[in-house]
Amino acid sequence: MRHRAGAAGLLTAGLLVLASCGTSTEDDRTGADTGTGDGTQQQDGPQEGAPAEPLRFSAQTVNGEDIRGEDIRGEDFAGGAAMFWFWTPWCTICQSEAPALAEAHATHGEQVDFVGVAADDDVSAMRDFVTDYELGTFEHINDADREVWTAFGVTRQPAYAFVDASGEVDVVRGTVGEDELDQRLSDLAGS
Repeated sequence: MRHRAGAAGLLTAGLLVLASCGTSTEDDRTGADTGTGDGTQQQDGPQEGAPAEPLRFSAQTVNGEDIRGEDIRGEDFAGGAAMFWFWTPWCTICQSEAPALAEAHATHGEQVDFVGVAADDDVSAMRDFVTDYELGTFEHINDADREVWTAFGVTRQPAYAFVDASGEVDVVRGTVGEDELDQRLSDLAGS
């Protein structure tokens, strides 16, 4: 009987690990992070208020088109504020956030550029995710090598980077509720 209780405990622990989308690293546990107390959000202090240096990247979208970070705030886009959403296709939290992102883009997409940044899977899984969750209304980067994630200091998903019109970056690690997302996007639209 004791053996069964131990196996059940191991199974429960394993399921908890699998249910978590992010992979924790030592960088994610530094004292510089502050959260809301509920464990769902951590803001990354060093990125906040920094110039938008992370926007100096070249990549390809999940559809194979070239995209440069500098262009995101240029003429082809709204030219002002931007919101980056860091996700992976297999992440259950990302899957649950996807409908809210689609709705937020419908509401704020004219004033704020939206860019999804996908990693940790193959490009076909990324494209399927975009299609399945009806997220094709904004660009999604194939960041299989995690270069864009690294530029923004993101080590796990989901995460967000909010870039205001002056180029200041605020990285939020973890989930952002729909009300907070709407408020942040409204603030960016007015910046």
